[in-house]
Amino acid sequence: DMFQTARTLCWQDKTTEEIPLLNQVLKSIQTRGKNYWKDIWNRASKKPGGAFFVLFEETESAKEKIIGITDVFFRVSAEQVPYASFEGSHILSPYRGRRLADLFYEARINYSSLHRDCPFAIVNIRRNNIASTQAAERNGFSVLGIVENLSDASKDILQLSYDLNSVRNPKPTPGNDG
Repeated sequence: DMFQTARTLCWQDKTTEEIPLLNQVLKSIQTRGKNYWKDIWNRASKKPGGAFFVLFEETESAKEKIIGITDVFFRVSAEQVPYASFEGSHILSPYRGRRLADLFYEARINYSSLHRDCPFAIVNIRRNNIASTQAAERNGFSVLGIVENLSDASKDILQLSYDLNSVRNPKPTPGNDG
């Protein structure tokens, strides 16, 4: 479908060109309405309420250009503990290095913290993706462990976790009694 195709193209981005299918997704959201995509995301998630975030750049012609995508799904662990799974992030090549990923982390953390039954969020990042690992750590994630790919070490995955309760119940800072 168009959603998966757009994500795949975005992940394969190696040029400075805009990805036309991402703009088709935007147009589809505008014409079909948000509920159309909400239903698709809810079916893809084990728990309703997943979200898809899009980062836009306003151009001189006042047209919006999609420059990044990400999503969050709600899953249940093998131990039956619900968690937020941060997935599918991508920022187009010419926009990288500007810490735009921090906007995605902020949006997903705030959105996920609204789901009170989710105590934590997980993000899986390829072990050799230093920039993404630094972005996750800069935004409060800590390494849980490594999922090794026995056939290809370049595909080893770092699993990082974030305590969503730290957003819901922030600790008071010294000198600020609230």
